[in-house]
Amino acid sequence: MEQIRVHHSTARIEATEFNLEGSEFTKGTLRNSHLKNIMLSGTVIDDVNANDMKIINANLSGFHITDCNITGMTINGISVEELLAGR
Repeated sequence: MEQIRVHHSTARIEATEFNLEGSEFTKGTLRNSHLKNIMLSGTVIDDVNANDMKIINANLSGFHITDCNITGMTINGISVEELLAGR
């Protein structure tokens, strides 16, 4: 598979019908980006700021959240903090 390196770039990228399987993204920003119809199965997201991130119409079966700040987090408008406090 061809390797593409992007380093210290501020380019805006539009990609359609692509396969970036096995790629690594480090110390970057995807702020205000839109990922639509993207396969993330088996993806690890580590040490990210997902403040105000929205996940819409997603299959979250088997989705794991570990050691995360969930302040203000909601699922379908329901506070996750309150749900976990009531356990």
